[in-house]
Formats: sequence, structure tokens, C-alpha cells
Amino acid sequence: MVRYARAASFLYAIAMVAGEGDGDGGGPWSYLETTIPVPLSDMTVDRLGDRIIIAGGCDSPMGNELLEFDWGEGFACMSISSKAYSFVPARSSRDQPWSGEFVALPDMPRPRYRHASVAFSDYLCVIGGRDALDALIAEVDCYRPSTNEWTTPASLPDGRLASDLAAFAHPDVEGVGYMVGGFDESYLARDSVTVVTWSEGGTDVAYADGPSLNGKRGDIDVAVVDGYAYVSGGYTHENDYAMPKNSVERLRLTLTNATTGGGTGEGWKAIDSLNQERGDKQLAGMNGRVYAIGGETQVDVAGVPESELPGLGARSEVLDTVEVYDPREDVHAGMAEWRSLATMPGQIFRFGATDWRVEGEEEGYIFVFGGQVAYDEDCKCFRTSDRVLAFDVRRAEEAGASSASTIVDAARALSVAAVGALFWLAL
Repeated sequence: MVRYARAASFLYAIAMVAGEGDGDGGGPWSYLETTIPVPLSDMTVDRLGDRIIIAGGCDSPMGNELLEFDWGEGFACMSISSKAYSFVPARSSRDQPWSGEFVALPDMPRPRYRHASVAFSDYLCVIGGRDALDALIAEVDCYRPSTNEWTTPASLPDGRLASDLAAFAHPDVEGVGYMVGGFDESYLARDSVTVVTWSEGGTDVAYADGPSLNGKRGDIDVAVVDGYAYVSGGYTHENDYAMPKNSVERLRLTLTNATTGGGTGEGWKAIDSLNQERGDKQLAGMNGRVYAIGGETQVDVAGVPESELPGLGARSEVLDTVEVYDPREDVHAGMAEWRSLATMPGQIFRFGATDWRVEGEEEGYIFVFGGQVAYDEDCKCFRTSDRVLAFDVRRAEEAGASSASTIVDAARALSVAAVGALFWLAL
């Protein structure tokens, strides 16, 4: 028995070396002591000038609760917010923890959640989403910091209503935004793209069809990096929402498709897929890279007898993983790949996130707000969080490089360990 114990101890020690560098909530990730005034999920978070704007969302501490409906069991949030807040991250030096203060803004004209937003140079507009009765919202509400007021300059036409969609502003053309994908009234996923043009002053709005996505998807997010818009993951009715997608596509943003809705003929192009299927996650762009953070996937129940199926809540797996895509990297014949970074300190989905830069620092940060955590069997709900997280991109990249080096060293050590184990077994 002694020889087996010696071999096992040796292999265990090497395995521990190989596991170093995995995210454990430290390193690049840190919680702020400051918390959101109320727990929030399914809201929008946007950087607008020198501040971050958080608008709407589910403000029930119970988050999505398992409820009985006429058609069966399902999840819903029982309290929808019209609140909006401004937040400015602050700290005394790079080595000090982040803090900041939430300032209440005037309420939005109406409560909404599962919506999207577009931030321009001096105003922000919220689009789509659902109300407390789960109906799609047509009104477009816009906030201007200069007047500290909300206005409603337009309403979406019936054929363009959606929830759980993505939206973004054209990086080079002021007043042009895009609505991407999402769900219709019956939660059927969409592949449509709408180009929305605000007149100077944001008072009049015009709509045009943009280039359609390659696949129908809702519960999505978008990141704009170096003239490209990236959309990934999400759920679709086409597979009965059994598993989110891992596919990723991107659109090159030109002056032509900003003014005509995509008349160049250049559409969305597939790129490397995520390593993990994700819905209800966040994408963020920083320094030419795209980050996919957290989200939700589903437990594979294919072939499981109905009598042995887990409950609805237990079929969801909330994620704490992070992936990064750098289109400038040549991994395989000019193709870049998604790679893993330090995991988050906790599992989270349905949250909001945005990039944040500090003058004089080369890299930057991503701030994560609220969201829902893993399923709680006691309340039969996905509880909502009021926490704020800061993600240090530089430290994450350094940790990723260190982990790669550690894995190579561990692989070498593991081969030595195997020989050593055989030696011990032979004694």
C-alpha cells in the first residue's frame, strides 16, 4: 500500500501545480464596498461621457421566481423598475480599491426591463423591453444629462418591437444606432437588425432595415471594437431554448450601412465560436479585444426520462467564466480564437456591464453591476444582487499569460511525475 500512496501523493502535488492560476475571485476581480441602492437585474448599463448610467430592470430581491401560469410553470420578475442612477467609479490610486457613489436620476417615463440602450455623445436612449404585464414596450425614452430630463421622442413600429435584444451606437456617425435580434411578443427569437437614425437634437427618429443576423437569437449582448460590432450566444426557439448558442458573428460598420441600412452587401460574418454556450451574459470591448463575461447555460437533459428530469430551476447553470477574443491574434491560419481568463468570484447572469478608462493608464477596467445568482431551491428563485464588481483587464491578461506558462511547466512536470509514479510502483 505504501508504494501506491507515494505515487498518488506525487501525482497530486503535480496536479495542484497544474491548477494554479485558476480564478478564485482574487487577482483581476474585486468587489466594491459601494452597492447599488436596490438589487437589480435585466437593466441597462452604459458609459455616457464621464459617468455610468443604470436604467430600469427587475428590482425584486427574489429576481426571477418560479410561478404557476395558465400554460404551466415559468419564471417571472414581480417588480419592474423605472429608476435610473448615475455612478462614477473613484479611487485614490491604482493600488487602492474602487469606490463611488450612486446618484438617483429622475425616473424614466415608464418601468421596463429586458430592454436595450444606445449611448450617444450627450444623451442616451432606452429601447424595447417589457413592462410588468410582460407586454413589449414601443416608446423610446431618452435622457440628457445637460437638462437632467427624460423625453419620449418616438415609438417603435409594431414590426420592430423586441425584448432581450442588443443595441449600440455607430462609432463614427452621431445619432445612428442599431437594434439587433431579441424576442418578439411570443418569445420567438429574431434575426432582424434595425438601423435607427435620430435627427440633430434627437427629436425625430427614422428606421431602416439593416443586414440580418445569420441566426435568430435573443438574450444577447453586443460589443463594438475597432469598427466592428460583435454579437454572440443567446437563446432561440428553434431548439426549444434547450441550450444557448456559442456561435459569434460580427458586422463591419461603414458609413454606407450607417446611412442606408446596409446597402453595401456586406453582412454579418461568422468568427470563432465561444468555448462555452452562453445566454444572458455581457460582452464588453476594450483595447481591441472582446470579453464575454458570465451568463447562463443549460443542463443537457436530452434522453433523460420525464420522471427523472430536474426541476426548471435546476436545469439552468449560471456561469462565472470569462473569455476574451483578440481579432489581431493569428492562432490558426489567420483565425483568432476565444481563450479563457480568470473566473469571476461568483456565478452571475442577467447583469449589466461597461468598460471604463482611467487617464494615464494603458489598459482599462470593466464594471459589472447587479444581476441574478444561481438558483435557490428554498425560494425557487434566482435572487437579485446589488453588488458591483471591477475587472482589471491588465491583471487579467497578465494572469492569463502566467497561467499559460504554468500549464506548460506543469505538463512537463506531469510527464516526469508519470515516470516517477511508475518507478514508485515498481519498488
